[in-house]
Amino acid sequence: MTKNESRRLEKEAKLNHLLELVEKIPEDVRTGMCWVLLLYVRPEDHEGKIPWQKLDGRSWSWLLQKRPQFAGKCNWESLDGKDWCSLLAEQPQFAEHCAWEKLDQLDWQCLLCSQEQFAERCPPKLWNGWLLNFFLKKQPQLAEQFFWESLNGDDWVVLLCDQPQFAEKSPWKQLNGANWTKLLSSQPQFAARCPWEKLSWNDWLWLFVVGHHYQFAAFCPWEKLDGNAIDYLLQEAGMGFSVREYLDYEIK
Repeated sequence: MTKNESRRLEKEAKLNHLLELVEKIPEDVRTGMCWVLLLYVRPEDHEGKIPWQKLDGRSWSWLLQKRPQFAGKCNWESLDGKDWCSLLAEQPQFAEHCAWEKLDQLDWQCLLCSQEQFAERCPPKLWNGWLLNFFLKKQPQLAEQFFWESLNGDDWVVLLCDQPQFAEKSPWKQLNGANWTKLLSSQPQFAARCPWEKLSWNDWLWLFVVGHHYQFAAFCPWEKLDGNAIDYLLQEAGMGFSVREYLDYEIK
């Protein structure tokens, strides 16, 4: 038996145990998710018993992803932005029912990762760094129309890490220490613009330990760090081994 077959049998066994439990729950207290599970696995046995009004937006989203034939029963108004994002990612044909105004920035990011054809529905007022990056790749001319001042430091980091050519539009003062560590890890050529005093000890630790960007060590305010902090940095940079363990290693 292959690993995939073994995993499939394990999932089937767990699902059967779950269904056994759901079927023991009295019908009058079953939640929408209980009915979704029953319809998903055994639709022919339970379709006529479903109290459809018990299904909330999340239940409908999950059900229609796998059983789109029940769309005629759906209370579309019960779906929120997250529900629509999940549903349209799997079943984009239901877009005609979508209340697009319910989708927030995160919903749009998730949806456009799999269904780019809905991009024109996303209002520019919701564009953050990720969304702007997405749209500028498709339509670079939007750079002349966008209200750049609506972006915050986090947004700028997302954009500049992927499209550094827009650096001239960046209000560098908006970037905090954490923003700078992420940006420099991806685009070290911006080091000359960095106000190093903004970086906290945690920011420096991230640069050295996670990013291994030792080329910035000359800018670190070492005099502000005590011995314990430096020893901790050495241990973390040593992939979890203590300095003592390295000293005990027999160099050949």
